[in-house]
Amino acid sequence: MDPYFKEATDQDLDIFINSKSFDVPSGFELIPIADTVIRTKIALISKSGILDNHTIKELKLLLKSKFQFKTIIDGGIEK
Repeated sequence: MDPYFKEATDQDLDIFINSKSFDVPSGFELIPIADTVIRTKIALISKSGILDNHTIKELKLLLKSKFQFKTIIDGGIEK
């Protein structure tokens, strides 16, 4: 059960938020608002590798019946 409850470190949060999958507004800081729930979820997402192994387009197709995504195109890459 330990891997399920592992929390992302500050370094993990920086790596996650600066991945090519996200378009982060200038000045946005995740660390000050990252509580235990956010850190645990980010650790799980990072460990799964889903953002490295699938495009945003693929994720939208898989999850469109449950979630709505707002995406942008930046340099020809959907984020």
